[in-house]
Amino acid sequence: LGLSLVVAIFAFWRAGAPGRWRAIAAPLLALVCAGLIAAALGFVLGAVRPGESYWLAYPQATRAWCIFAALLASVAALRVVRAPRNALLIGAAGALWFTLIGFALSFALPGASILFAIPALLYALGVLIAFAWPPAQQIGALLAAALAVLIWAPTLYLIELGLGFEYPFATAVLIALVALPSLGALTQLQATAPWRAGALVLGAGALVAAVCAFVLPAASLQTPAALNLNYFVNTETGEARVLAGAAARPLPPELAAAANFAPAFTLPGDRAETWSAPVARVSVPAPALTDVTMVIQDGRRVVTARLAMNGAYRATLRIPNTAQPLSIAINGVRTDVAETGGESDFRNLSCQGRACDGAVLELVLAPAEAGAGPWFIIGQAPGAPALPADPIRAARPATTTPIQFGNATLTLTPLQPPQ
Repeated sequence: LGLSLVVAIFAFWRAGAPGRWRAIAAPLLALVCAGLIAAALGFVLGAVRPGESYWLAYPQATRAWCIFAALLASVAALRVVRAPRNALLIGAAGALWFTLIGFALSFALPGASILFAIPALLYALGVLIAFAWPPAQQIGALLAAALAVLIWAPTLYLIELGLGFEYPFATAVLIALVALPSLGALTQLQATAPWRAGALVLGAGALVAAVCAFVLPAASLQTPAALNLNYFVNTETGEARVLAGAAARPLPPELAAAANFAPAFTLPGDRAETWSAPVARVSVPAPALTDVTMVIQDGRRVVTARLAMNGAYRATLRIPNTAQPLSIAINGVRTDVAETGGESDFRNLSCQGRACDGAVLELVLAPAEAGAGPWFIIGQAPGAPALPADPIRAARPATTTPIQFGNATLTLTPLQPPQ
């Protein structure tokens, strides 16, 4: 990559002085514009379809407008800087930036060099062979552009599978990066025609693809949306509800018709509302703390308790930050609370599995302060029977599917802070 970069700089400098600095600015501006255009389209789609992974069922539409956005950014950058119609100069500028970015990334992420090295090398070989046979530089540039697409395509697809299009601007920037070796060919094809027509066509393509992404459903039988239907009981108030995921996204019509769902904050410390529908209460397993003791050591409160799962699979002790927890241990394995991060109003201590039943908890708290709120213990029992939830679960559309723990029963039990 380093040697290819030297050759790319040489090719750029040899291509001519007129418009040199405008040419070198165009590729970098293309990356910036790709991110801005995709961010704007992604913001609009996120606003009109809040809470939805609108690309999940039909990613082709979102993939298309990201590609259009990247190509539009490339054309727009060449037009904005009024780049010269010198295909050798523009091609060298694109290859220079492509190789430079790969070279720089290789120091922080050595594995990334595999995505850059061979296209950069092909371009460099073309430049060197051009001393004896001038057409070789253009042929090397075309081969580099084609190989960049072939090498990057599987990586972009894996990124799409792993991350989706939560951040479409990142996808568009990567596509624009892959397109940098193609800038010379693009300039040669454009010849003396104005860039405006190409920009309008690409912009229209991006808008059409974005409209398709808006219209197409976010889930299908082949790619159902993740949705757990949990039966929730507040053991203090006796309130029972069925919870159907975040209220930021629309509830499937079949479920909306099956119960009186409404957005509500369910658990203390929640920052987002959940679809919640009242139902009858039945007995469900709820974990508890037993043998609770507290002593003062070195001016700090040390609370010891035993965890009784009572048939639950997972228990989460939710402690308000006002209690000032300093460290937490389960069966002698300790961690400092300061190292756990988080910005919520609570700290969560979770334990799951059979080994949790009877586990000894030890919490070190700062000296007591006035205004400390109640503690809570949340229980979770995946797959536990909950007859009141069955009619609602039966109404689940085939375009949704349980994930992770699946449908479960949840309990919320307030605890008095140890004194």
